[in-house]
Amino acid sequence: MERLVAAVRYSTGFAVLGALIGAGTGLVLGLRDVASNEYTRQAPQLARWTVIDRTSEAMWQGVLIALTFIAVFVLLSTLLRLFLGNWRRACTGAAIAIPLLGAYLIAAWWINRALLPGALSPISIAGNIVLALLAFAAWYALLRWASSRTGAGSEIRTIALLRPAPLIVMLLAIVAVQSAHVFAKPAAAQDATNVLLIVVDALRPDRLGAYGYTRQTSPNLDRLAADGWQFMNALSIAPWTKPSIASLMTGLSPRQHGISSAGWNLGGHEKAAAVSALPRSLLTLPEILANAGYRTAAFGENHHLIAKLGFDQGFEVHDMAMTD
Repeated sequence: MERLVAAVRYSTGFAVLGALIGAGTGLVLGLRDVASNEYTRQAPQLARWTVIDRTSEAMWQGVLIALTFIAVFVLLSTLLRLFLGNWRRACTGAAIAIPLLGAYLIAAWWINRALLPGALSPISIAGNIVLALLAFAAWYALLRWASSRTGAGSEIRTIALLRPAPLIVMLLAIVAVQSAHVFAKPAAAQDATNVLLIVVDALRPDRLGAYGYTRQTSPNLDRLAADGWQFMNALSIAPWTKPSIASLMTGLSPRQHGISSAGWNLGGHEKAAAVSALPRSLLTLPEILANAGYRTAAFGENHHLIAKLGFDQGFEVHDMAMTD
């Protein structure tokens, strides 16, 4: 019973250690993302959630890695108990085998990918056998060395030193999580923000007052630009409407979402035209907003963006045939 309690305590401490390392790594990565991005530095809420997302994701990855390590350790030590005769040597062998196994997999992947000709070729088979024998020889040599240096006194001292480790790690984890939350305070409760996307097809910026045009062509847009953020460098991802809007809705490039730079393509029959449609499998901005509880609608007049071509995804109301 005491061994079971000790195993649970040390496993918990190791999982917390993985969470701590993961959270620290994610926090550093999140802060790096914010520091390297001008937009997130000017948008505090986006910066906060960038750090929170990075930290939580890396924390759970650390826990998963730690639990995987524990599972592999238990499996290997149980198997090695059958060959090595006692649990102490089995646990020592498992602790040595895990990092060696990781190094072996990395080395084998690189050698097979960069040096060996093919998986089933005689040279590759021989090379992998030699690599496995070298890894086994290294494990056996390290196991004998560790067994020769491990005595009863040193084992007791090691256990005494490790006993408070889970509590210390748990305390550090709590401090790290609380520090992350101090930095990443959630926004104050407020009404949901309306999202209004105005798209004007084939509009030249040099004919807008906000971009220096002398005639009064765009008083409302000029006022909107004066009260908000105005970007001086903005590029379209494609030279015409359909792939541009598809990218705007999905965040993907035309190569990824499949809407080509050409309008109409020949189909299977000669002189038969086939038009590409936005795949229903893609996740669109309106779908994300609808999933978050927004009511969504699109109004306009553009035959490139009709429902038949997939541009109604996520919209509760979609009318691209307005005549008034």
